[in-house]
Amino acid sequence: VTDNTVLIGRNSELMQLERLLDEARAGVPSLVLVEGASGVGKSSLVSYFVARHDDIAVHDATGARWEAGHPWSVLEQLLGDTVTAGDPVEAARTLLDRIDDVTVIVVDDAHYADVESLQSLSSSLRRAHGRPLLMIWIVPDVLPDDVAPATADLLSNSHRVDILHVGALAPPDVAQLALHRIGVDLSAWTARRLQEHTLGNPRSILQLLDEIPRDEWHRWQARFP
Repeated sequence: VTDNTVLIGRNSELMQLERLLDEARAGVPSLVLVEGASGVGKSSLVSYFVARHDDIAVHDATGARWEAGHPWSVLEQLLGDTVTAGDPVEAARTLLDRIDDVTVIVVDDAHYADVESLQSLSSSLRRAHGRPLLMIWIVPDVLPDDVAPATADLLSNSHRVDILHVGALAPPDVAQLALHRIGVDLSAWTARRLQEHTLGNPRSILQLLDEIPRDEWHRWQARFP
């Protein structure tokens, strides 16, 4: 989802992130799980959110299926250094020692992060003690079958966690997306049919908008490819 379309239908989600950042600035650290289906725009929303604040320190990492069994793979991305800690609590202290200013830690595909890194991040939050810290973990709303049980349990029982669900776009949002993307003002009927066909998924909507010639949308009948 491109920058000029990422906020369509996402004002409430952005406001929730802004509220949590305001709380972090006031010394109330927290963790938010940003969840939703693939292609719904979770990562784009978070990227837009952190990019609009030039007074925060942002540390980001991405979980990978093939690294999920390698201890500290995500934490090493966040720290930009090798982790030599003996356990998650020691690693948490190392991370907290590096937090001075307002800090946002983003872990994309957190369900494929190694459990040691997630444990250390959770321990960091427990010991933040008024530090201006916001953690954002991005996950699918339905975890894949190959997610480690320990990781799934940690995601379900994290300390001080908020849930931000990024859902499907409504027909008016679909119409606005089409207007921004290809400059076509869809009828209410066409926007509703497109929303139903794509289940309101922005990635799928954009693919169709890019594939189908602009003139075709004005002659659209009752079928989608």
